[in-house]
Amino acid sequence: MYKRIRTVGIIAMGTALTLGGAASPAALGVALVDNGEPRAAIVLPDRPAVPEVEAANELIAYIERISGARLPVITAGQSILDGVLPIYLGRAAPDELLDLIRAQDPDADPESFVLRVREDRCDIRGLERPEGTRHGIYELLEQLGIRWFAPGEFYTVIPEKEDVEILVQETVQVPSFSMRQLRGSGMLSHDRNGLWQRRNRLPGIVRPVGQHGMPPLGRFDEEHPERYGIVNGERDRDGTYCLSNPETLEAVVAHIVAHFAEHPEERRWVYAAGTHDHPRYCECPGCLALDGGDWDPFQGSLSQTDRWVWFFNRLLDRCDEELPDKELEIAFYAYGNKIRPPVRWTPDPRLRPTIAPITNCRRHSPVNPICPDKKNVQAVVAGWTRYPGIEMYDRGFWFNLASIGTPFPMWHRLGEEIPWAYNVGIKGWSTQATGNWGADLPSFYIAAKLMWNPTANVDELMDDFAAKFFGPAEAPMRAYYRLIGRANNEADLHTGSDWDVPLIFTRALRTEARGLLNDAHAMLNDAGHADDSLYALRVQMVRDTLEYTDAFCRMLETRSVHDWQASYQAFQELERLREILEQPAPLSEEAAPPAIVNHGGQAAKRFTALFGKPTIEAYERVTAGNVFVAGLAAQWDFLLDRQLVGESLGFQAGHEIGGNWQSLLTSRSWSSQGLHHYKGEAWYRQSVVIPAAFGGQRVFLWFGGVHNQAKVWVNGTLVGLSHTSAFRPFEFDVTGAVRPGAESIVAVRISSTRIREVGTGGIVAPVFFYAPAKGAEAAPEYPLADEFPINALQIRVPEGQIP
Repeated sequence: MYKRIRTVGIIAMGTALTLGGAASPAALGVALVDNGEPRAAIVLPDRPAVPEVEAANELIAYIERISGARLPVITAGQSILDGVLPIYLGRAAPDELLDLIRAQDPDADPESFVLRVREDRCDIRGLERPEGTRHGIYELLEQLGIRWFAPGEFYTVIPEKEDVEILVQETVQVPSFSMRQLRGSGMLSHDRNGLWQRRNRLPGIVRPVGQHGMPPLGRFDEEHPERYGIVNGERDRDGTYCLSNPETLEAVVAHIVAHFAEHPEERRWVYAAGTHDHPRYCECPGCLALDGGDWDPFQGSLSQTDRWVWFFNRLLDRCDEELPDKELEIAFYAYGNKIRPPVRWTPDPRLRPTIAPITNCRRHSPVNPICPDKKNVQAVVAGWTRYPGIEMYDRGFWFNLASIGTPFPMWHRLGEEIPWAYNVGIKGWSTQATGNWGADLPSFYIAAKLMWNPTANVDELMDDFAAKFFGPAEAPMRAYYRLIGRANNEADLHTGSDWDVPLIFTRALRTEARGLLNDAHAMLNDAGHADDSLYALRVQMVRDTLEYTDAFCRMLETRSVHDWQASYQAFQELERLREILEQPAPLSEEAAPPAIVNHGGQAAKRFTALFGKPTIEAYERVTAGNVFVAGLAAQWDFLLDRQLVGESLGFQAGHEIGGNWQSLLTSRSWSSQGLHHYKGEAWYRQSVVIPAAFGGQRVFLWFGGVHNQAKVWVNGTLVGLSHTSAFRPFEFDVTGAVRPGAESIVAVRISSTRIREVGTGGIVAPVFFYAPAKGAEAAPEYPLADEFPINALQIRVPEGQIP
């Protein structure tokens, strides 16, 4: 049961508003514009607040864009002509309206508002903050049919009509979350001056939620090395703190005291702190003694939460001593090996954790039964919120991390996750997102609506989006979004990045989706909309994202069978479409977002590193005089090696061996084959015939990438140890190890002990033999070792703390 819900359309005549602002014929409308002439005037208070002025300007501008009429503005106390509807904004509206909000919720959010329309006047007033009045204006404009699905004109819907009416009503809206913030470089840089967020009633009351680092301490201080943690017997120089050292505590206390001295007018402050973005922690006896002994299976290490809670509790106590007349709260990320709730130390109720489950599935909601990962999220939140007074916030991770920009439809997830978060006591959102506005459309719009009102109906929001954004093509576009949204939500796939995309956007789905887009194009043509019309351009943008995804899938599908010509052609098509999708949307001002965001080459960089580089390098190795010799199939014999006994048992042997090996595909992620959270070692084996024609020629063995490191044998001969750059290609000169004209056995020992991306591991790309062109350079040499450097790759666990 929601204590704070959005109540829309309490109409004087008893008619409820629909999403688009329509009502039954009995509903009474009041004219704002009649036959292109203004019939209303905006009344501002004396010395209006900035948000009240912004609200007035927005109302003037959009009414003029709808009808051509410009509403006049007057100040409270000035006379109003007969027949003109006064629209009283903010403090120009009567105080009695505030009682309507408090009757709805005595503890209503300060940005709550009331929109009351009578036949002779309209009042819009926020509760305690003028932003509430601005929210009321946007509610009125939405009732008139305006939508802001993303920043920029291309994504904005504005109806055109000479008569503009607003229904008689008494609408009270109370936001369910006080903070409703979308964050991320793509979100901010393409939302000029925060206009899109404002128009969708974001970001609410913003407060610090945590950070990577603990002011005033930096990564390292040569003058105070004792404040920094001991890792592997030495002081870490990359932001690991020794929390048990009293000097560390006193340095932070002094920083907080100095803050209040510089800002004596402040009575209350939220101090944001935390670890830097790495899993290291101090191993000194004092810090280890603070831990609670709680093992985090997702991180493969002891939880570090207890030591941090102990430190933060001490920090609050010391600040109480130094600043008895001040109120301090501490915000931090519950993240990585600090995500689990404490088990030893009870957190002070002034702690404000922000859950950041980056190492769990990002495709599904916490209540989606198909996603085991999210059971962990439920348990973490329940563990934190059981402590009295704890206010918890959510980082969200509403994006596909390290994605090249393939569509990531999130409305099903959001429709479940945001109401769940409200019910379990999450107080607000400071979510991380990439800003792939077009490719992920309309996910961020849906998120904004649900953060304001978790009871909003997602299906109705999606239907409204299809109708308003695509016009005559509404039906096939609605079907398109239902198709891809359902496929994403129902997929029992949980790998991060784009590894699972070909399994979601299957060939059959891509064919069906393409047919729906063809239908949309035909319907627009039948309705007289040319290919350069706004509706047609929007459909084309969606088509480009689909074809971009299709090219990506074809690149992976063809490379898995060593069709490197086709894979390279798909790569070129992918690059061509990426350049199109990274351009600003048509009809948009300079700051409007493209369909996919490419900040500083990030999207291209990720694509090249993770997926493009193997195709580029492989194509180079089968052209320009290089000759493809033999490809290893995507399906390998596979065996886990939890006890690290593979070499002792002869798994590297150059002959057939037993051991009940399983089959595993290198064309799919570990996660999609039942190894979602496995971190450790494993073996791959496969035999292949090297044609006799290559006898006497140099032969290389090329790998498209592994996660994280591989030790490779051919016919029992150790040929090399790869680098440790996950997903990057490498190769070995195996001329002396292969047997041309006979079967050769490739054995690979994999160490996949670090989280590079959720659900990845092992061999992640094709493997093949090739003969280099005459005069080609030798394959790069990687350091050979008699022993696999296990200690350098495994997650370290201090002695005596292995569970």
